[in-house]
Amino acid sequence: MKSARNYNMARDTYAFSNGVYNDWHRKYEGIAMIDIDSVEVCKYCYEPLAIIETSYYRGHTNKATRLTKEIAKRCNVPAYMLFYYELETPAKPPEERAKHPQILRYDPRYDIDLRFVWRNLFEYHIAYKETDQNEWLEELNMLHKRHSKECIKWQK
Repeated sequence: MKSARNYNMARDTYAFSNGVYNDWHRKYEGIAMIDIDSVEVCKYCYEPLAIIETSYYRGHTNKATRLTKEIAKRCNVPAYMLFYYELETPAKPPEERAKHPQILRYDPRYDIDLRFVWRNLFEYHIAYKETDQNEWLEELNMLHKRHSKECIKWQK
């Protein structure tokens, strides 16, 4: 039985998903589910700092973000749409990338050089910006720094 509303549900769009539970859930009419891609949190108190919808960049910036914005609004945090792609030729040699001060331990298996196309979904007047991974990391660091001023568990 089809729903009275004319929504294009994921179960009607994709032949398969990336998870068994998603596949199981899609076979039932009358219930709905949307996965949450990423919740940036404080590493001390686990307070949400941002809700992030992610997608591999294929040259377009069309992606459903209604739930991402709704959850972010209820949590009173920013909502981001973040597209990413891997550079074929890394911008810096591995030994330079391994020296980044925030890298806990260098592992060549995860030595990838990403580019991001992103925007804050609540800043409607600002277009998507394309940045390197350090600029996106700066945005995330800014969220943590802002939160650190009010976090009671933050190591001061």
